[in-house]
Amino acid sequence: MGDYAYNDQENINMDALESILNIKLIERLREEESGVYGVGAGASYNKFPKGRYSFSIGFGTSKENNQSSESKFRI
Repeated sequence: MGDYAYNDQENINMDALESILNIKLIERLREEESGVYGVGAGASYNKFPKGRYSFSIGFGTSKENNQSSESKFRI
């Protein structure tokens, strides 16, 4: 979450980043590691009352894989 310069080019960039992140998450966590049932990333951005953005990542997994999958998101 942070400040965001809301304009057409930044919106295109944010949408592209969301798409790329979704592809990479699916490739890594679902296809390569079989660690999740499904995974997705979402970008959100607003112009008013102030330009702001946020990203979210969600995934479903079994109890056995939960701890392992969560550690992959640590920054």
